[in-house]
Amino acid sequence: MTSAVVCFNIVSMVTDTVDVDTVMDILRNEEGSVNFVGELLTMGSQVSVLQPCTSGRPCCHWFTATPNTRYSVFKPFIFCDAPKLCKWTVSSASAERPRATFQSSIDRRHALYRAHERGLLLMESGTSAGSQLHGTLRQLEGQCVREVMDFVRSYRDTDAGETRDLFSDIVESEIKFYS
Repeated sequence: MTSAVVCFNIVSMVTDTVDVDTVMDILRNEEGSVNFVGELLTMGSQVSVLQPCTSGRPCCHWFTATPNTRYSVFKPFIFCDAPKLCKWTVSSASAERPRATFQSSIDRRHALYRAHERGLLLMESGTSAGSQLHGTLRQLEGQCVREVMDFVRSYRDTDAGETRDLFSDIVESEIKFYS
């Protein structure tokens, strides 16, 4: 397939408006070489929904924090005062220790990455259980996108406290699905 055809196919995914779901679909596109799989692998993806400075609404950033966007879940992060840091997406402390001279690499995969690897094996297996897990995660992601974007549209300054745990809570829920 030529690059012109691939670009056309990706652009044809865009309808009259571009929203969060459209961009997520584009980032999951493997034919168009947006989402790399195989020897070269997409390690994470991000979608940012930026608001006008004068709107008073927060910007919302969606991160996968896991490889292979096709099977990853986008999770929301909204900047706020004192956000709760997510221990599930921080590389292990062992990766910070000096390594022995015989080591060629250090495993820096965080807990979500490791859990996602287990889920990915199931989702790529072609089994009904894998298809069910993938469908469930995609359905929950869609519900999360709708609810968070509704929250952003109706945002008031008094809502700021509700954003502190948002990313961490969604990551923790995702990990439970892979267990």
